[in-house]
Amino acid sequence: MHKVLRYILFAILLVIGLQSYSQYSIDKVCIGAVRHYRIDGEPNATYTWKIEDPSGTQNILLSTADTVEIEWNVTAGLYQLSCIQHSANDCDAVMELGTIEVFAQPFADAGPGFVLCNTLQVSVTQAQASDYSYLVWSSNGDGYFSDSSLLNPEYFAGPDDILQGTVILSLTAYGNGNSNACIPSTSSLVVTIDNLSVLSVQALDATCGQSNGSIQISATGTGTLQFSIDNGTSWSSDSLFTNLSAGAYTIKVKDDFCETPYLNNPVIINSLGGPQILAVTATDATCGQSNGSIQISATGTGTLQFSIDNGTSWSSDSLFTNLSAGTYTIKVKDDFCETPYLNNPVIINSLGGPQILAVTATDATCGQSNGSIQISATGTGTLQFSIDNGTSWSSDSLFTNLSAGTYTIKVKDDFCETPYLNNPVIINSLGGPQILAVTATDATCGQSNGSIKISATGTGTLQFSIDNGTSWSSDSLFTNLSAGTYNIKVKDDFCETPYLNNPVIINSLGGPQILAVTATDATCGQSNGSIQISATGTGTLQFSIDNGTSWSSDSLFTNLSAGTYTIKVKDDFCETPYLNNPVIINSLGGPQILAVNTTDATCGQSNGSIQISATGTGTLQFSIDNGTSWSSDSLFTNLSAGTYSIKVKDDFCETPYLNNPVIINSLGGPQILAVTATDATCGQSNGSIQISATGTGTLQFSIDNGTSWSSDSLFTNLSAGKEQNIECYNQPAPILLR
Repeated sequence: MHKVLRYILFAILLVIGLQSYSQYSIDKVCIGAVRHYRIDGEPNATYTWKIEDPSGTQNILLSTADTVEIEWNVTAGLYQLSCIQHSANDCDAVMELGTIEVFAQPFADAGPGFVLCNTLQVSVTQAQASDYSYLVWSSNGDGYFSDSSLLNPEYFAGPDDILQGTVILSLTAYGNGNSNACIPSTSSLVVTIDNLSVLSVQALDATCGQSNGSIQISATGTGTLQFSIDNGTSWSSDSLFTNLSAGAYTIKVKDDFCETPYLNNPVIINSLGGPQILAVTATDATCGQSNGSIQISATGTGTLQFSIDNGTSWSSDSLFTNLSAGTYTIKVKDDFCETPYLNNPVIINSLGGPQILAVTATDATCGQSNGSIQISATGTGTLQFSIDNGTSWSSDSLFTNLSAGTYTIKVKDDFCETPYLNNPVIINSLGGPQILAVTATDATCGQSNGSIKISATGTGTLQFSIDNGTSWSSDSLFTNLSAGTYNIKVKDDFCETPYLNNPVIINSLGGPQILAVTATDATCGQSNGSIQISATGTGTLQFSIDNGTSWSSDSLFTNLSAGTYTIKVKDDFCETPYLNNPVIINSLGGPQILAVNTTDATCGQSNGSIQISATGTGTLQFSIDNGTSWSSDSLFTNLSAGTYSIKVKDDFCETPYLNNPVIINSLGGPQILAVTATDATCGQSNGSIQISATGTGTLQFSIDNGTSWSSDSLFTNLSAGKEQNIECYNQPAPILLR
């Protein structure tokens, strides 16, 4: 066995007395490695070395020196190495040196060799490796790897690789241990680069319709060469093919490794010395009718006859009409020979209907309905598309949100309908977990003792949900469930899949059953709603609409206001909540205020207005003072600037305006910006008032409430104690001069 020897020095400070040290990672090795470990202790001391394996079993090593040799022929795992120092003065010290991690030796397998045919790129797909920290690919040639550190890279052959014909690719796996603690594993494969090539093809025409033509093939390759003139259906070791009739031949050559077609296929052998077919003109049928035609133009000796069914029947007329769409084989014969058309078969298409050019299907992923089908087609007029064999049609050629399944494609235009030749089109479901089964156990007697068991497969770790993915559990069994509706989902490392038969219902068995709950809404804000409960059970039934706070033997609850109610029914044994709780009683009726239009007052006058537009039942009345007074007229005029609260009532109800309050502003007139008063002194008439204002045209000013006016905004020689009222000034109180 190869031994990797290495000395590892651990400088450990000895402390007098019995004392342990913190553990740390000493070494990382592979199975079979031989390592030496030494502790730097006191002179003349002896040592007891111990190894504890992953199971906790301790083994005392034979060495008593400060150096120990360990051959790691053990199972992989984490081992603890410790040492007790026995000093010359009989003082022992325990040292927990630390851990040594043992790994399996690395393994590499490059896989089987390859043969390159008509390509210089190798996809290494069967390589295997284990127990390694990193990988390195190398070759003995001049090519290169896409990434030499990958397990399955691509290799691109170089010029010298091609010249030599082979190249060796080697995979080396390096272990997880420290330096020199593991033996790298190397494996190689041989790539053979084949040089198969068709050098030339010589064709000799047949004469007069006889099978006397020939084809000679010249080629190079590796090993034994074989030749084919029928696209590989049959093979011959002879490169010369004789007794050939006129026609088109597809040449292939293969050797011990590869197969290659002739670049100039097909090879044509003509028929010489018989009639010559100069031209064949085909007119397609339209819209599925038999109205196509074939016109044959030919020369020959004597009387010419024409055939479009490979000679089964003949006609002296070179024009064939009333033909349906299909494939026709043309021949012409004269008095001596029979000649097939070199470009047989001749195809008559069906025109006038749509042509489906391509259908592209995208598979659904993860069990979801996210597949798609894109149809590309041409036709006359407006095209319509179908993926259900014409049951339904769409003007959109893209169909999305499709689940996995089989689809039958059709396209129609203004005249015809065409099925897709490659029907059916299949959308697969890629990836994601599969829910195999869901087993629900009903709860009994209203208790939370139901359960749901989910069986599923997937990739990696599966998680399960019964609340549509709000919460997840690694346990597929959900217990202590109450009666109700549950939405099942399963997710794995990649995808999330809903259960196709969602929702899963857990019933409540053994208790009363609530058959129906009928709610009648309240009207006009009154308490005139009702709830009627229909239920069956054992013994006497009692009913609750407040979640069991109060009960009644009457199943009809009346005089209810608008609100939310929680229904329960109990019998002699159990109590059952209503599955569709809560039950809501709405408030219906009342007038609706459609619009409120305001006109502002001007210049401080009471000339504003409010116009109310509303609908309701019976006679409408209107209020702009929050219902204090009412009017049958929806237009309120002569309003001063202020705040108004709008209400409308009809024969049943009263409705406030949602945008209350409504404000009427005062527009226009001068604005008094500031008034500055200067007090009189010593009882004299020497006070003053200065008014600052803006307005339209000439401003006039008054300090006696408009009795007299002045164009001067400064009033002087004013005595104290007289209240001066400033006109058009929104002052809460008059200014008092002191």
